[in-house]
Amino acid sequence: MSRIMVFSGAAPYSDPWHPFGETSSAIARTLSARGHEVVVREASPAALRELGDVQLVVVNSGNGGPGAEPVDASVWRPAWEAFGAWHAGGGAILGVHTAANTFRGWEEWPTILGGRWEVGVSGHPERSVAVFEPVPGAEGHPIVAGLAQVQAYDERYSDLEIAPGSRILLQHETADRFQPVVWAREAFEGCGRVVYDALGHDGRSYESSSRRQLLEREVDWLLRGSTPVRTHR
Repeated sequence: MSRIMVFSGAAPYSDPWHPFGETSSAIARTLSARGHEVVVREASPAALRELGDVQLVVVNSGNGGPGAEPVDASVWRPAWEAFGAWHAGGGAILGVHTAANTFRGWEEWPTILGGRWEVGVSGHPERSVAVFEPVPGAEGHPIVAGLAQVQAYDERYSDLEIAPGSRILLQHETADRFQPVVWAREAFEGCGRVVYDALGHDGRSYESSSRRQLLEREVDWLLRGSTPVRTHR
């Protein structure tokens, strides 16, 4: 099938609240069961520079948490630029959960992802069994077509900042407000497709069959729109 790399949170892109090893393993198991070749790599500059013929990168990393040391841009910027060039050459990206708040120091990341967690504005209520439903008008998109709802024990991200060009697909209703949690961005100017999926706080999220089905649909759509990827070193 396809080669997929899961970029898994580790310093400086880990935090005290998210078990990235647990969720990255759950993602890898789900996608491997679909026949994909999946490798999990802890966050490091090398992981972004050495993508080879990987067709999809799943970003499952965080923002360091309180008191995190500054990111050494002299080390990381060449890796960010290599990752950006890989995406510009047709590589697809799936950002999961805290991907909306990762890559401190890389100004272009929110534009690539199509949105971000806005510090001091974005938030979420306590974790619980939650229901996520397709946005009215998005039911025809392949990711959510025929998907009545997703139920999972998870966080309900709220008040995310969403960039123009991001098509919102899935939402939750909390305190009488609808909050987008999944969006998609079509390929443009040679770049690969992008999806952001706010679910996936810990392993319990991936115990839900409907949540795993959502992940599978996202990856199917991303890979259908990918193009052969050049090797970037």
